[in-house]
Amino acid sequence: MASSIREVFRREGFITPIRVLSGVEAQRAFQGFENYRIKYGVNGVLQGDLRFRVHLLAGWAQEIVQHPVLVDHVQKALGSTDIVCWSTDLNIKPAQSQSYFSWHQDSTYAGLEPADQVLTAWVALTPSKAESGCVTFLPRTHFQQYEHEEMASTHNLLAFGQRIKDKDLIEECKERQVLAELNPGNASLHSFRCIHGGGPNASVQDRVGLAIRYMTSRVSKIEAVAKERVTFVSGMSSSDSSNFDLEPNLNHLPDYDPVRWEQHQISMSLERQNYFKGTEETNCFK
Repeated sequence: MASSIREVFRREGFITPIRVLSGVEAQRAFQGFENYRIKYGVNGVLQGDLRFRVHLLAGWAQEIVQHPVLVDHVQKALGSTDIVCWSTDLNIKPAQSQSYFSWHQDSTYAGLEPADQVLTAWVALTPSKAESGCVTFLPRTHFQQYEHEEMASTHNLLAFGQRIKDKDLIEECKERQVLAELNPGNASLHSFRCIHGGGPNASVQDRVGLAIRYMTSRVSKIEAVAKERVTFVSGMSSSDSSNFDLEPNLNHLPDYDPVRWEQHQISMSLERQNYFKGTEETNCFK
């Protein structure tokens, strides 16, 4: 089983679907998200930093990051037991909206190398179907980094509006695109260089997923202006994390404790310094 997961991931650049959360766990996670959105959102909308690194703030998100079924698949896909979580972000497409993700590679601005030691796990908290603009993968596009261009768009959910520049490549690859339709509690894994995107949400329910960026302890940050922090997941000891600092263990604290918010802001600040270096943007992700 481990070899087949690894082989498929290396060949195609993704694996979908994976059953991670039980029905009870999926409902609990969604309720945790809803409570978070109601409590801290502006008219129910989470803005800026509130969508990122939520696993540092709340146990429901941390439980997903550390879920043994998900971690087991990540270890097999990456071929390592030494796993850390670089970041998490809530992917939210409002119901009946034109919001979309253009064709892109997660590796484009991350500065994480080697990129083949990094993947994104996308865990559905609500149904993620074709109608709601589910993640769509272009198979076998993860073997190299492609040139991107930045195109400002009101509806593009990516921070810089980045998209693959080679339109002929996209048209050719779209002939074999794979829609990662997921029920709540299901997940997909994709390589950091796998080209993917997702169309508008034409359904009557918000499409919500938690994207988790996992990587092995071999990964380092290229041209960093600040040393970022990662969350320990499995295998490695604290002394193995020379490329990144480890997040403090906050599991003993209640959700949204002031110390959690303080540590969240420290980690977000470090990530922003690297992500937005050389640009005028410094405040938050889109």
